[in-house]
Amino acid sequence: MTTTTVPFRQWMDKALQHESSNNLSPECISAALRIAISLAEQVDSSEDGVLSPPFPMSRVDWADCIEVSLKTSDNLLDSASQDLQTDNAVACQRGEHGPQEVAVEQSIPSHLNVAGAQILHNDHSQTNTNTTLINGELQRMFIYSLGLVFYQLFSLGQVPLTPELLVVSCPNGELRPLSSCSRPVNNRDATSSNAEVAPLDNFAVALNVPADHELNGNNIKRSTRESESSPVNGSTNIDGNGEANFQTVSNVSGDQVNGNNIKRSTWESEPSDAKRQISVSTRSTISSCEIVSCDLPIDLLRMQGVPSSLCDLIYNMIDCINGDLMGNDSYSKISDVAMDLQLMLQKPSIYLDPLNMDKIVEDGLGLDETRLIGKDQEFAALQSAYQRSTSGSSELALITGLSGTGKTMLANQFGSFVTANGGMFVSGKFDQMGCNSFPVIASAFNKYCEELAREESTVQSVLVAFKLREALGDDVHYLTRMIPNLSKILNEEVDETFSNQECIDAQRRIHYLLTQFVDVICEVCSEKPMILFLDDLQWADSASISIVNQLLHGSPSRQNGKFFFVGSLRDDEVGNDHPFWSIIQSTTSFGYTITKVMLEYLTEQVVKQFISDLLHITPRLVARLSDIVFRRTKGNPLYVSKMLLSLNRKGLLYVSLRRNRWEWDEEKIVSEKIPDDVAMFFVAAIKTLDADMRLALSTLSCFGNSVRCVIIDAIQADLSLNLTGPLDDAIGEGLLYKMNGKYCFGHDRIQEAAYSIIDEHEMCLHHMKYGMSLIKSGDSSFLFTAVTQFNYGGPKAVEDEEQCSIIARYNLSAGKKAVEMSEFTNAFNYFNEYKLSLELYNLAAKCALVIKDLESLTVLCSAVSKNARNSEDALDTSYITMSMLAHANAMLSIEHGLSIMSHQLDVHIPKSSSREQTLKHISRTETMLDSVSNEMLLDYHLLTSHKKKMAMKVLAKMCISLSQCKPDLFPLVVITLVRLTIEHGV
Repeated sequence: MTTTTVPFRQWMDKALQHESSNNLSPECISAALRIAISLAEQVDSSEDGVLSPPFPMSRVDWADCIEVSLKTSDNLLDSASQDLQTDNAVACQRGEHGPQEVAVEQSIPSHLNVAGAQILHNDHSQTNTNTTLINGELQRMFIYSLGLVFYQLFSLGQVPLTPELLVVSCPNGELRPLSSCSRPVNNRDATSSNAEVAPLDNFAVALNVPADHELNGNNIKRSTRESESSPVNGSTNIDGNGEANFQTVSNVSGDQVNGNNIKRSTWESEPSDAKRQISVSTRSTISSCEIVSCDLPIDLLRMQGVPSSLCDLIYNMIDCINGDLMGNDSYSKISDVAMDLQLMLQKPSIYLDPLNMDKIVEDGLGLDETRLIGKDQEFAALQSAYQRSTSGSSELALITGLSGTGKTMLANQFGSFVTANGGMFVSGKFDQMGCNSFPVIASAFNKYCEELAREESTVQSVLVAFKLREALGDDVHYLTRMIPNLSKILNEEVDETFSNQECIDAQRRIHYLLTQFVDVICEVCSEKPMILFLDDLQWADSASISIVNQLLHGSPSRQNGKFFFVGSLRDDEVGNDHPFWSIIQSTTSFGYTITKVMLEYLTEQVVKQFISDLLHITPRLVARLSDIVFRRTKGNPLYVSKMLLSLNRKGLLYVSLRRNRWEWDEEKIVSEKIPDDVAMFFVAAIKTLDADMRLALSTLSCFGNSVRCVIIDAIQADLSLNLTGPLDDAIGEGLLYKMNGKYCFGHDRIQEAAYSIIDEHEMCLHHMKYGMSLIKSGDSSFLFTAVTQFNYGGPKAVEDEEQCSIIARYNLSAGKKAVEMSEFTNAFNYFNEYKLSLELYNLAAKCALVIKDLESLTVLCSAVSKNARNSEDALDTSYITMSMLAHANAMLSIEHGLSIMSHQLDVHIPKSSSREQTLKHISRTETMLDSVSNEMLLDYHLLTSHKKKMAMKVLAKMCISLSQCKPDLFPLVVITLVRLTIEHGV
């Protein structure tokens, strides 16, 4: 491939001849963009502030110093009139055709096969400009000049009338641009810096226009179609006395001006309001000359089909020298011009094409919240690990990061890649509230079987049924209890008869059965590797982690590249004792390669580019907005998206119909009270919703991240609540989505925010109320959900003995069903409801103390002390024990109280204290009290910590015994009570 060059004006003539209408074709605009980019990059290639080679300063000279390079093939003539090889870049970028289709359908004319452009050395170039102008002024001068050249380029020859097209004639015959009148005009040979300023009436003003141009309203156009038009020359009018008269050009409209025939083009109409006014004051010196700024006819470019974004770019370039016409949009660096032009060429659908106003009216901001932002490298890492796995390598992947960094989104995008390439993507999600009807892994396989059952007539579903029966025999019915939809493939009913099986054997059996299930699926669907994705592993239980380990180590499928595991978790919420770490330890010992994909917050540059793409505005112009968004969100991807949607909803980010682009109110955005934390942002957002929607969302949040629609319907019917309508409205707000018959929160943070608006003291009552409603419905499929709600309600929500009986009975039923499903973790929770048992034992101990049944009290307190999960759970019975001892042995009661304070409440009190030590403690306490006024104490904050409340109770109980047995410690205990009050509240 070779190139040939043609003069810039010749290229514009050729382009003008090929354009069939007043609207420029996309191909012509693309070719012109390549020329513009080449020019901008050459001007930007300066070093140490000196532009090299020397460029012309006059706009009129620029066009004569430019050559356009055209790509041509060796077997074609380099004549500008012949077609060259097809350049299909424009069509490919716009997605209209593939490269081969374009090559067959059409051939792009040779003049559009642009490789670039060159600025040639010009003898008239002002090479010493950089010595008279500082670099900033020089930059603006070149941007301004380039802007005028670009106007000519994209209008294919029209020249805008500007002050530098007017010249003044000196008495010695020298012509100078009128735009230089703000500085003293010296004779060319003068070297003195004190040269006199020439008086104004010694100059004449005329048009400095090349002889082959004509004036067209505001524009000067090369006469390519009107040979009869009289050229405008640069002559001046001298009166009979031989002195130059001052002349002005005003309201040009195609009439006779100063004896020159200025003719409007007959092939290009112009709006009547595109007239230019130039006025010059008649003061005594050139330095006092004033040129009133005028609007360039940018609308004429739009009429020729030049995109508005490109018209704005040209306007902003010229604006950098003429004033503040468009505010912060003006250019200050030529590198910004080159960058914006590149974006228009590379991403025309975003930066060049006009906004689709119909789509904006329908979709608003149009933000795709499933789109992954700035995570290409992380996605590539997952792809590489998967491809190595399919080649036989032992691989697994873990996606880690803080909440809101896009872990689930990355995994789902990876799932789309897998399914598009013939794989199976099976996913499950652990819930913080543990409200799943089935174990998460079983639920994931259950969804897969449901999809497979829809294709029951296919060979694959028949083979799966045959292979499972062959591999598992009669044990297959155990698997159907855990994966109910498997029965649809096997064409047999699920056996729900309770059998008192050995739990240990059953646990091992279910591990084996699930491993066999995965192997059969992978064998039958040998061309479809299975990817198991488990989300939010930080909330996984040990039994689920055990199953994952079994699948990774016991399944032959992982050895032949048919099984690949991906997990995600918030690594900041996983302690050292979390069962998750067993996966890392075991897989490492088995020779697995673990690909850890760490997702972090977005960088400032990525946020700017994302907002730029979203708003279809170049990064330079969205810099201020992106800076505000980044500072508020810290780059949290979830928060970035939600903040932009919130600004749009509040009318602070809107579409300007006048400018056909997005705009924003920067001052109001800065003053907007936006929380710095994404959790608080969602809380604040939910509180602004109407009461019905808040109630519906808080009700939904009691069931975790997602819940079946039929459950919401049942609660709505029983409690006469308005839920489904507001929930559907919340979908429109982007807070929820519906999928597979479930209402799902858009993110865990939204669920947490909706749950947090419920009054803390009423939470237990809500859970109990919803559980009772589900039981009343009589639907057995609600059993697990109803019992989970009972247990979240806890003993505090129980109203009477009848409710106690209902809760116990349904916990037993749920436990039995969980055993049949081999879900022993849930079964244990149902059989051994810890909170209920703890509350019962505490209440029983209090009653035993009142009736002075010391034997029963000792047994109850001992049972709690032995089985309490932590020291805080045993505080109530420890206090009851101390109270019991106070009646029988005061000294023993004091010792027990000191032990509680030291070991359970982390408050150390010595067993004895001297007078001097006591006085020191009193002095310190007095110092603390000096900082607290009486008014402050009257409005002092309340004590909320349960442990500190118990400390106050224990100390108060000890005071009675201390006054009798150890009076030296009495002041110290009282002082401790005072200090706890000051530090933690009353």
